Amino acid sequence: MLKESGIIVTGLLAFLSLTGCMHKVPVMVAEYTAAEPDISMAGKVWKQAPEYHFLPYTAGTWYEEIERANGMRDRVLEPGSIKLLWNENFLYIGVKMTDSDLVDEAERNQTHIFLLADTVELFIKPGNHPYYWEIYGSVNAKKTCYFYPGRGRLGLPVNDTYKHGVEVETILNGTLNDDGDHDRGWTLMLKIPAAELTRYGAKWDATEKWTIHLVRHNYSVYLPSREVSAYPEFKAGNPHFYEGYANLILDKKTAGRQ
Repeated sequence: MLKESGIIVTGLLAFLSLTGCMHKVPVMVAEYTAAEPDISMAGKVWKQAPEYHFLPYTAGTWYEEIERANGMRDRVLEPGSIKLLWNENFLYIGVKMTDSDLVDEAERNQTHIFLLADTVELFIKPGNHPYYWEIYGSVNAKKTCYFYPGRGRLGLPVNDTYKHGVEVETILNGTLNDDGDHDRGWTLMLKIPAAELTRYGAKWDATEKWTIHLVRHNYSVYLPSREVSAYPEFKAGNPHFYEGYANLILDKKTAGRQ
């Protein structure tokens, strides 16, 4: 009898593992907005939206010992929060961040801005299609949007020449590129046209399974090293691992509350 019970328990655990019941897929909910939201994120619709907080990540193997010695593996030294809004025409990403040193040395758009500036990076993918986007917004409102037809084409030069309609707005609470003072933070809003997201056949509504991931790159003279944080929690060493992205829920139940 004990042997049979053990077989049943083992079989049940295997079943739960195969069905994904033992691994909770992260979720991010976008609140519906009929009106254009304010970048200050002080409006009613922003207050209704769920809030998500960046979690510790790594800036790479070269930084690991520095991060470990300074407790950066266990907490985000300069925190940031994320809220999402949407309607039939746009996806809005609002991010508020503590930042002791506002840095942006990017001189142009459509480049790897995260290597040059305080940046928020968005990855968004329709789950039933191979393609996805990588979108940056920097503290000085520089922007980049890369489109990948599939991860197997990652790194090809043609991805860098993508024409897009993404908009970036920022509010700064401090002085840009002055390491002699102590800044307080900044706010970012990414505005992504639905026409961009549906260009290749995906639907911009709840019938499409969208997935999403955000990464923050934070430079500061006051930090032990460049701080990288992410949401959702990300164990993979590569943000192009879209199997680990959060499910994006386009919530329209809230439309009647506005």
